[in-house]
Amino acid sequence: MGDGEERLRNSCHNNNHNNNHNTNNNHNTTTNNHNNNHNTNNNHNTNNNNHNNNHNTNNNHNTTNNNHNNNHNTNNNHNTTNNNHNNNHNTNNNHNTTNNNHNNNHNTNNNHNTNNNNHNNNHNTNNNHNTTNNNHNNNHNTNNNHNTTNNNHNNNHNTNNNHNTTNNNHNNNHNTNNNHNTNNNNHNNNHNTNNNHNTNNNHNTTNNNHNNNHNTNNNHNTTTTTTTTNNNNNKNNNNITTTLLSLFVQTFIGVRKA
Repeated sequence: MGDGEERLRNSCHNNNHNNNHNTNNNHNTTTNNHNNNHNTNNNHNTNNNNHNNNHNTNNNHNTTNNNHNNNHNTNNNHNTTNNNHNNNHNTNNNHNTTNNNHNNNHNTNNNHNTNNNNHNNNHNTNNNHNTTNNNHNNNHNTNNNHNTTNNNHNNNHNTNNNHNTTNNNHNNNHNTNNNHNTNNNNHNNNHNTNNNHNTNNNHNTTNNNHNNNHNTNNNHNTTTTTTTTNNNNNKNNNNITTTLLSLFVQTFIGVRKA
């Protein structure tokens, strides 16, 4: 019994455990280049012009809700002699949401040369970019139960999760040229552009190019020619009437005297 107890005491010696847990979580949400160029040239040469220019630009960029649950549960139960355990857990989580280049060029040229023009230009541009809800659950459960002698265990766990949502190039060019040369024109130009970009690794690129050219040329040429000719014949007619009346009166008086 003495020798047996001595062997049991020595049975839990010389355990070499090399547990290398290398977890590299690289989260790079980088290089968002937003170029918003709003060039509005309003040239008003007129009387009584009501111009309502409403430019509402809502750029909502949400790269949210990255839930990373890395659970490493390693239960090493070694009841042996001379066990060499090399557990290499290399987990590389590279999340790169990069190079979102948004070029929004709004060029609005309103040239109004007129009287009594009511121009309502409503430009509503809603760019909603949602790269959301990336749920990464990496569960590493390693149960190594070694009940033996001289066991060499090499467990290499290499997990490479590379999530690349890259190179979303959105070029929205809105060029609106409204040239109004007229009288009493009511122009209601409502431009509603809704670009909803939802990337759960989905790339939807919508390029809406709206060119509205309104050229109204009203040329009114009215020529009124009035010719008035006055002939003077009343003088002669009056003289004839007077002569006839004189002869009638003289004749009437002569008859009365006779």
